[in-house]
Amino acid sequence: MIVSDTLKQIIPGTYTSIIILIVGVVSIATSAIGISAYSADKDLKDKHPMNDAFLVTALVISILFVLYSFVGFYNMYSPID
Repeated sequence: MIVSDTLKQIIPGTYTSIIILIVGVVSIATSAIGISAYSADKDLKDKHPMNDAFLVTALVISILFVLYSFVGFYNMYSPID
């Protein structure tokens, strides 16, 4: 079946899912620390207004990485045939 062959190529494997999960969690922590530090300093917000948008975008992408790793873990325990 063409659809499941395509999905098997897109969905990550076991080790890839673990790596994506670790990178996602570390990136979420880094983005959250950056957002809290950035919000605490008003002078920094005035000097660099685009940093806030970058940090929020990085946080959203990191959350998507973590969710994508869960898809890989689900695929590990119930493969698509």
